[in-house]
Amino acid sequence: MDRTTDSKWYRERSANGSYNGAIGSILADGLDICLTGFFVKDYLVQDYMDFTVAVYDDQLCIYVPKAKRIPQSILPIFAVGYDIWLGFILMAFVCAFIWLLLRLVTLHLRIVYIAGRRLWQHALDIVVDTWVVWVRVNLSHLPESYAERMFIGSLCLVSVIFGAIFESSLATVYIHPLHYKDIITMQDLDDSGLKVVYKYTSMADDLFFSDTSPLFASLNKKLWWNRDLDADVTNEVATVGGKAGVSRYSSLTMESAHFLLMKRIWVVPECPKYYTISYVMPKDAPWEEAVNGQLLRLLNAGLIEKWIQDQKYRKIVKLHTTISQKEGEISLVRVLTIGDLQLAFYVVIVGTLLAWLGFLAEHAWARHRWWQENKNL
Repeated sequence: MDRTTDSKWYRERSANGSYNGAIGSILADGLDICLTGFFVKDYLVQDYMDFTVAVYDDQLCIYVPKAKRIPQSILPIFAVGYDIWLGFILMAFVCAFIWLLLRLVTLHLRIVYIAGRRLWQHALDIVVDTWVVWVRVNLSHLPESYAERMFIGSLCLVSVIFGAIFESSLATVYIHPLHYKDIITMQDLDDSGLKVVYKYTSMADDLFFSDTSPLFASLNKKLWWNRDLDADVTNEVATVGGKAGVSRYSSLTMESAHFLLMKRIWVVPECPKYYTISYVMPKDAPWEEAVNGQLLRLLNAGLIEKWIQDQKYRKIVKLHTTISQKEGEISLVRVLTIGDLQLAFYVVIVGTLLAWLGFLAEHAWARHRWWQENKNL
């Protein structure tokens, strides 16, 4: 009986078709049964090896470096979703348009009378006043029409709601930093241009069938075989980056759980392959029926699944405890610094530039009017 999980001897097929590790031992008649789980697939040794009954399910997954953190200088922009930002901006112009219609109606019905003002001047004033109310700043003056004043009151209520959403989101993102979008699908993985590294040939021989789709054909070209069985591909992906890796999902969540908890690697949710896991033994072994019977009893009692989940739970609890001890109160207390206010200074700089451009435009318009008046004289 061989219970080894040493990666150096784990089901690797050489160029001449021979195997080392557990399968090699079975072919050499040196192993009765291997309790290391194998994907139920064609290893090209069906005349010499049999699978037991299915024990559990697993999948081949792709893991990539975790997306980078959003810099503090632009973090407020990503505090809320694009839909909220878009709705905030569009609604301001829609409300300004409604306010302009109210102004036109009141002027047409002579409810109020404003002399010496053109329509575009009314429109410009209303747009500016709408944005003043929209960002929760007091107006310096109110219109004469009470209909317009009531409409301004509704704008104030809406701006309070938007402001509450922004402020609560900002408080959250400064405590729990945001990251850029992770790779979600195989199409995202292909677009990223990352090479996909694997160590065992049995993992890549049917991972991406080129005939299945153009997407899988493109991904198949990105596969790269790392022949060094002692290499720690997961550690390279987490620390160096620039590549993706292939692994069994159960093995990754157990052996590299610390990278997942510390957000150093990311498992692509769309897994390309799903497999049934079984143990292996020599073909037509006399003990095959007895072994399958015992396994079926364990499966029927739910013991195998319980053992797997208990082991994962112990691993995760141990890692959480270790990480919490190292981080201490860092994750609970967040002290803001001047670096967190970079965006505010950028906004002031942009506003100053826009104000300067506005000044130049007003100056040019005033000189143009003065020139027209002197010309008429």
